[in-house]
Amino acid sequence: TYVSKASNDTLSAPPMIGGRLPMVGHTLEFLKDPTGVMRRGYKEKGPIFSIDLGMKKAVALIGPDYHKFFFKETDGIFSMRQGYETLMKMFDKRLFFFAHLTEYQEQMKVILPLLQHNNRFVDMMVSEVDYFMEHILGDSGEIDVTDAFGPLVMHVGASAFFGEEFRRKLGSEYFEVFRKFSQGADVVLPSWLPLPKFKRSKEAKAKIETMIHELMDERRKNPLEPKDLFQELIESTYYDGKPVPDGLLVSMLLFIPWAAHETTVGQTSWTLIELLQNEDYLERVKGELAEVIGDNLNYRPDQLKGLKTIDWAIKESERMHPVAYMYMR
Repeated sequence: TYVSKASNDTLSAPPMIGGRLPMVGHTLEFLKDPTGVMRRGYKEKGPIFSIDLGMKKAVALIGPDYHKFFFKETDGIFSMRQGYETLMKMFDKRLFFFAHLTEYQEQMKVILPLLQHNNRFVDMMVSEVDYFMEHILGDSGEIDVTDAFGPLVMHVGASAFFGEEFRRKLGSEYFEVFRKFSQGADVVLPSWLPLPKFKRSKEAKAKIETMIHELMDERRKNPLEPKDLFQELIESTYYDGKPVPDGLLVSMLLFIPWAAHETTVGQTSWTLIELLQNEDYLERVKGELAEVIGDNLNYRPDQLKGLKTIDWAIKESERMHPVAYMYMR
């Protein structure tokens, strides 16, 4: 039960779904199939219900009315910081939404302008995809799309955030280390548990941070001209002219590629899967590509924005298979 501080009225918690095991509650089921737990809870109890995650109790809110309340009260009665406590072990505690609102806004003023100039990455992306198509996929065979796209997306991110020299120097090593680091992102199990994946994550984080610090030192001795995103970021300042602390810069360079990687791989994979299962629509996509891009395959940013059919396909795959299928507070 919850007790109202204002009136001392005892309020009942939302109804608990069935299938609760001693001590661990619904934790095992949730770790195996989180969306399945949500579907079952909605079927049993409706749009609001409780689940037992062992050391934590949680309430699920489903549907537009509850979503409106959820987002309206974020940073009000709902804390994003406490909802994602596990990530605070992986990143700087002053980073983005972990920080005080004022510092968060300052950080957004630093990073958003850099991410908006994304036209400069098109040629690099095309080059990475061409290499992937020729040397990784080959002419025929079978692939697991998420396994195949994982390194591709991470290599694109490495080139975009750290520069193409960094990407060429590290090759596949960067992806392998980053994948171990990502294993620390567990929203149910506490990171202090002596599990191998948490140990690997901490070791990988230390290795990536060393890589980034070494690159920072090199770039400050020999600044790159014209500047890439990495050079712009390490030279950035807050509004008062103070430089952004190196610890925060490193966390930004860890967090953004990490957050973007899973969602991009998932949505790219689902879009391709859906297109291959809907041949008529795939032919429309090919027709538009031929009309807008042509045979020379010169992918200019203004042309890419004209590819409406593939854009609709991506949005529909997001609707049908959302990678970020739940938010926590």
